[in-house]
Amino acid sequence: MLQGSDDKPRWFELPDDAVHEVFLRHPEDDWFAALGLRWHAVPAISNMCLEIGGICYPAAPFNGWYMGTEIGARNLADTDRYDLLPVVAARLGLDTSTDRTLWKDRALVELNRAVLHSFDSAGVTVTDHHTESRRFLAHLEQEAGRGRRVGADWSWIVPPISGAATPVFHRTYDTVQARPQFVHHPEALARARGEEAVPGRLPYPARSSRSAGSRKPGTAPALPPGPYRRTAVHRAADARRERHRGAADGAAAARPRGRGNGVPASIGPFPPGPAARGRRGRAGSGGEPSAPRPPGR
Repeated sequence: MLQGSDDKPRWFELPDDAVHEVFLRHPEDDWFAALGLRWHAVPAISNMCLEIGGICYPAAPFNGWYMGTEIGARNLADTDRYDLLPVVAARLGLDTSTDRTLWKDRALVELNRAVLHSFDSAGVTVTDHHTESRRFLAHLEQEAGRGRRVGADWSWIVPPISGAATPVFHRTYDTVQARPQFVHHPEALARARGEEAVPGRLPYPARSSRSAGSRKPGTAPALPPGPYRRTAVHRAADARRERHRGAADGAAAARPRGRGNGVPASIGPFPPGPAARGRRGRAGSGGEPSAPRPPGR
């Protein structure tokens, strides 16, 4: 779906050969292929804005590659997505009469094994949550050595399966906002909900030299083909972020700088409490909110 400067969305059917799909098979269980599952190879994001210097560029799609859990632990397993855990558990012959048999956990692992095996067999790039956890901590260490802070959300960094078995689980992270960055534009989110982002304003500020009186009756004002200026919605969001950042910095300054064991106070051995864990969204590079989301985390 494309939406241009005339503000009219247009739907185009993609040809079948434009999307590379991976058919999912299990490394040991032949019955898995009979489920007919498949997933696209590339997680592409097109509904975020690239924000540079206070200007949001809406036509800035990007892509990466999948982490297996984005597909196997979220897209295929979430109850509000494809909800395949009961299907896989039944094929595995697991006792699903009670959660204490851990049938969900066992089915979840096998589903994720199938995703990794299938992508590897198809020669499509995919990574796993253990590898990416180690890579992320190596990235933090490298950036810290250069005097740079890296922001992260614990609930997004910790994978949706085997969290405690990964090193990213056992610490906390700073919430640092760096720019340039990709952002969910407030006006785009409001319009997606059917709301008017800024009452009495066009969603995109007009940049035409023609006055409103010179337009033909019944025609819409000219809209810019390129980036658009920040509005009151952006400024309010920025103010909230600055308040939260100031509160977090003040709390960090008030904490003791060490725990008596050589570990800085900002790098604690304990993850956030249950309330923070409940915000898990992934995803995935992909998770990604519990509702279905575009591929990529």
